[in-house]
Amino acid sequence: MVEVEGLAEFQRQHRRRSKEGAQRATDTVRKAISRFHQRLANTIDTDGIPHHVLRVFARHIESFILAPSRRCSGPRNSSSVLVYEPPKSVVWPRH
Repeated sequence: MVEVEGLAEFQRQHRRRSKEGAQRATDTVRKAISRFHQRLANTIDTDGIPHHVLRVFARHIESFILAPSRRCSGPRNSSSVLVYEPPKSVVWPRH
């Protein structure tokens, strides 16, 4: 019984730090994805012409990661959420 009490006390003391660490990690990843998206969206080739493939990929990131994540993270939800909503044509195999 003493072990269970000790575990419960440890969890009470460290739960907040775990949440804060996860929040910081999510924020870091979100910022990295946003910067990556911005760079892709503005990519030009060696001739100064917009790079079609990379810009299409940037639109995919915007449509299926950034926009859904903003909807889930809304102004009232303080936790940052990353969401991937693939196009209906994408089906991931289940193992």
